[in-house]
Formats: sequence, C-alpha cells, structure tokens
Amino acid sequence: MAVLVRTVGTALGSKLITDEMETDSQNAAPKSQHITGGTGAVLMIQVDNTGNTHEVYYKLLDGTSATVGSAEPDIKIRVAASSSQTVVYGDADAQTGLAFASGFTHWVVKEADKTGTTGPDSKVTVNVLVA
Repeated sequence: MAVLVRTVGTALGSKLITDEMETDSQNAAPKSQHITGGTGAVLMIQVDNTGNTHEVYYKLLDGTSATVGSAEPDIKIRVAASSSQTVVYGDADAQTGLAFASGFTHWVVKEADKTGTTGPDSKVTVNVLVA
C-alpha cells in the first residue's frame, strides 16, 4: 500500500500518516520510506503487529533516506508478536513532540540490532501523528 497522509487539523496534530510496512520480493530486505516531506514533530506512533507471530522493531531516523541494515535509528520500538504498541511523545495539546529537522524515514525489521534486514512475515501497519 502507498503511504496515506491525511490532514487532520486538530489540537492533536496536523497530519496522520498511515503506512502498511511490507517487504520486497517475498521477505527480502524491507524498504525504508521518507514519509513527512519536511520538518515537524512526532506526537504519537502506533505500530500494529497483530498479523505476525514474531516480534518486530519499528525504526525511525531523522533524515530523508536510510539504508536498512546500516543506518542507526533515532527511535526503535519493540512490538511483541500478535500485538500493537503505541508511544506518545511530548504534549499533544501544545503540539510539541519529538522534533525532526529533515523529515523522517522509517522501516520495520525482525531484528533489534541496526544491522537487521529481515522484514516481517506479514504487513505491519504504522500510524504516525505529526505536528
């Protein structure tokens, strides 16, 4: 699925980004995607891993591109098998969160280490609320 960016224009944030993170060529190296197109702040990240029987690691980098397997992420979120995880940053009422200077790039892999390149067996849906 393509990245879906919706303008929400509420006190909670200005954009809700939904990305169904999948791998290339039946589980080859996953893609990293630059999805914000500019600067801002991350207010909330929700990672839905309910479709997998293994844990995954959501990784986010402040930058316009990343090489999966060698890039050091700024954020790493472990999500247990068959579950969802939501992380809130900062104060949504004041629209302050985790600032990013370039935009951000994100990806999902099975390994915690930055050298991990194995994508999930099934899609992982990520929702990111940004200001």
